[in-house]
Amino acid sequence: MMESPKAVHNPWYIALLVYNVIVLATVVVFGVLSSFAFSGASDFFFLNTQTLQWMRKFPVDVTPAEWTFHFAWLAVFAWQAAWLLYALLSLCRKSPLKEPLYASPYLLPPLLLGAYVLANGSAVAWMFLFDRGYVEAALAAMLLAVVLLIFATVLSYRSVDEGWVHLVLQEREFEAWLVTGFVHNGLALYASWAFFVASINLAVVITYTSGAGDVSSATSSTVALGVMAVAVVVYALADLCLLDRHTRYTLTPYLVTMVGLVGVVVEVVDGGWEVLLGGGVEAEEGGGGGVDRNAVMAVVLCGVGGLFLALKLVVTVARHVREGREEEED
Repeated sequence: MMESPKAVHNPWYIALLVYNVIVLATVVVFGVLSSFAFSGASDFFFLNTQTLQWMRKFPVDVTPAEWTFHFAWLAVFAWQAAWLLYALLSLCRKSPLKEPLYASPYLLPPLLLGAYVLANGSAVAWMFLFDRGYVEAALAAMLLAVVLLIFATVLSYRSVDEGWVHLVLQEREFEAWLVTGFVHNGLALYASWAFFVASINLAVVITYTSGAGDVSSATSSTVALGVMAVAVVVYALADLCLLDRHTRYTLTPYLVTMVGLVGVVVEVVDGGWEVLLGGGVEAEEGGGGGVDRNAVMAVVLCGVGGLFLALKLVVTVARHVREGREEEED
């Protein structure tokens, strides 16, 4: 019987992975420069050198509190750095067959790394385009990033699924857990937050582009919240009912959605924290019925997101325990 060829180091793969690290570092640098004022360095690249500046330039009701952006982007970048560090360390590790760990099997295929580079490039393009007021092009760039990140996440799921037998034969099942924790959750976190940002960008496009007519900020924000609501419900149902085999331990989309929605609630509702504690829903002063409508939608959507998060945790634990018992019985 012919043996499968032995896995060896792939210089092109290594170069692509290192390039991913460089590109992510570039994204982080530009992200920091676009969010905080650093004397001439920020001014050289960006017209609006603080997050609050471009938020005020295109105000919409659905824009979350400023801290939301800082917290979410910090979490996104930290998780990306974590999974890329894991990938880099895999270059130095050997499998039980004395093969390069990253190639035995490829749990992070080259196509995933290529899509990830393009996604980060789209994120940088969004920063510059939005900063300069090209909001329609910025929306297209962020939506492209979302598609590429989802594609990369799907590739990662498929690679682990296809390589599972190989991992079991090598008694390396823990490697799948590492990929799930770092890569799956990291990519899903990035994709979910990018979609959230794209939804806000959509409201900006509807309100401020020349072809949008006289659409109010309240109306465009309602559209954005509606898009978020559909995405939250569709993803949760697909995750819990259809894709459990692949996505069971992917929790970050629920977490980042909650952070974003809480930020929206705090921003669009007078005394946002009091609302979360049961203080009632009131329209912002001078905001009119539109703000009140969006406040109600934001609070309800935040509650629905919290419900899905709790359901996800319960279902994940229950299914994990059940399968553990079935394996012990076998």
